[in-house]
Amino acid sequence: MPEYPLNFKDIPSEIDVSIWEYEENLDFFIKQLPTDWVKPILESKSNNNKQIESLAGRLLLINYLKKKKISPSPLKNSAIGKPELSAGPFFSISHAQTHAALVISQKSTVGIDIELNHRPTQKIIRKFLSEKELEIFPDQKSQILAWSIKEAVYKAHEKKGLSFKEGIEIKDSDDRFQVVVKETDTQTVYEIFTFQNDLFAVSVAIPQLN
Repeated sequence: MPEYPLNFKDIPSEIDVSIWEYEENLDFFIKQLPTDWVKPILESKSNNNKQIESLAGRLLLINYLKKKKISPSPLKNSAIGKPELSAGPFFSISHAQTHAALVISQKSTVGIDIELNHRPTQKIIRKFLSEKELEIFPDQKSQILAWSIKEAVYKAHEKKGLSFKEGIEIKDSDDRFQVVVKETDTQTVYEIFTFQNDLFAVSVAIPQLN
């Protein structure tokens, strides 16, 4: 199960990230995973490729738990449908065709998103980026990174109905991106860690700890 070596600058030591490019078929994943982790995917998704995508992220998770000698607890879904371990640790998974991504945090909620760079953005760009953000992300490849950042924050924040354009604001800096999530009475700041090569973009979001 070879994984990509990634270099996220200054990512906290309690954060673990794994990216895997897989070629295995559905039977492989079914045999590797607990039945109660597999059954909901097979029942809720009829497309074979979609089933494999979802199970690939779960296999990354189960392998991490085995490596750390942590017994897997039952999975449940959050308000936005994000899978969670009832006994921890915090985690987030993502997938893009034949790539799966996992992030683990020992301290706080966390989000990850992986996007392939060839995904078209022109038709949706103004639905998720403000005019100010378009100045930061002017071309297609950088806009893929921006989409990845906002998806990761949405997963970490876990607020159903949060607007990508008005509710999630990306701020540029000399060091790395920050994101402010704006709600009626509160604002939450997220630290962002990104990686992008010629094939894909990956973003990790964790809440800023004061």
